[in-house]
Formats: sequence, C-alpha cells, structure tokens
Amino acid sequence: MSLIDRALLRMEKDPEAAAPRMQFFGRLVATELFLMLEKEGSDDNLEPVVAETEEGAFALVFDSEERLASAAGRPVPYAALPGGELARMLLGSGLGLALNSAGTGVPFLASPATLEWLCAQAPAAPASAEVLLYSVAPPRRLPQDRLQILDEALAALAGLAERAFLATGTTAEGDAHQILVVVNLVETLQAHAAGHLAHALAFSGTDDETETVDLLFLSDDNPLLEAVARVGLRFDLPEIPEPEPPKAPGTDPARPPRLR
Repeated sequence: MSLIDRALLRMEKDPEAAAPRMQFFGRLVATELFLMLEKEGSDDNLEPVVAETEEGAFALVFDSEERLASAAGRPVPYAALPGGELARMLLGSGLGLALNSAGTGVPFLASPATLEWLCAQAPAAPASAEVLLYSVAPPRRLPQDRLQILDEALAALAGLAERAFLATGTTAEGDAHQILVVVNLVETLQAHAAGHLAHALAFSGTDDETETVDLLFLSDDNPLLEAVARVGLRFDLPEIPEPEPPKAPGTDPARPPRLR
C-alpha cells in the first residue's frame, strides 16, 4: 500500500474532517503521477487514455510505473508529472482524473469540478527571501505529515536540483519565517519549481500562518548556503542514474552474436 493509498483511506474514514482531506490533496499534488497515453507525444500535446463512466470521462493516472503497467497489461506510453501540474493540464478539458483504477490500489475519482477547486488552491509562487534574511537558525517543528508532503514534492525535482534545506530565516526587523532552500536548481526552472512546491504546501492540513514556508534558491558558491547547511534540516533529492551507452554487437558476453 502506497503513501497516497493510506492518505486516501484516512480521508475516507472521516470525510467530514478537514485535516485528512487537505493532507490527501497535499500528497496528490506533490506526488509524481503517471498518466497513461494513447500514443507518444510532446509535453504540450499529450493524449491521455480516457475511461468513460456514468460519472463522466476520466484520464487514467497511477502513482507508480508498476501500477500503470499492471493496469495496461502491456507496454504503453505514459507521461510522468506532479499531480498539481497534471491537474492544471486537465483543467478545462472536461476530463476528470481516475487514480489507481483497475484494482491497482485504492481508487479515487477527481471530477473536473474537483480539479478546478484543486487548481484554485495554488497560491502565488513565493519570491526569493534572500534579500530579507538577517540570520538563519534551525527550523521550527513541523507536523510529520507536512514534512512528508514536502519530501515528496522535492522528490519531483529529482535530476533538476541536488538537495534542499529547511531552516528558520530572520529578517532585520526580527520577523522569523520557515525557509526552504533549494540548491543548484537551473534558473530557468525556478519559477516552475516555486509554483509546484507552493501548491503542495498549501495542503499541509494546518491553518497556522506561522508555519508558512518561504522559498529560496541558492547555488553552491552562495555564502549564505554554508550557514543554512550548518543548522538546516537536509533533504537529499533522488539521483537519476545515467543511462548506459549502447554496447557494440558481440561485446556483451550475456548476449553473444547470432551466427547464420
């Protein structure tokens, strides 16, 4: 059972409670999801496989490649992207989102209206806080659910950034804020990453404004990074292995050349 399965079951157990509902949607927007496609396509021209039901039409989405493969029963093209980005992509298409259908996990249907609400919760991407900082200190305690959502949201940046730190930044006026420092993220991707992380954190299951997390992008040569690394809570982003170069025919002892 996956983390998103568990979050969904907690929400279904107490559907009137706000916290489990927000925590599930936080996990949904932060998690990398796998959209089943009819055919290969570019990022701006994806054609999802659609299931027609009595409740409407839904794009088929899974929270792991294994579940997608199990549902398809054969190799199929797919696109991998965070749930929040997927919701924005489907917005206005008339499609809902069918998560983990075909017995692959705990199923969930998000109607077009639900996706519209989900996208409306996305706050404006936070601006860089570097110019405001006077000092940094260890982070204040955050709820475990919020840390897990943050960890999953950062995992979606695998291969784009190296690591991140959570700390407390204090301004010259004495105002203290939680800060999330992302290290060595390509500048052209920073606005996109800021929107993704802010959307995930909007569903933290807490209304405490003192737990707002501001975002900061630093490179390894920034002098502020050393201070943040000394006191911050570190998140190591997953590494994407380099693909092995193709081997010349006959050089792999496990696959000798065929003689005719």
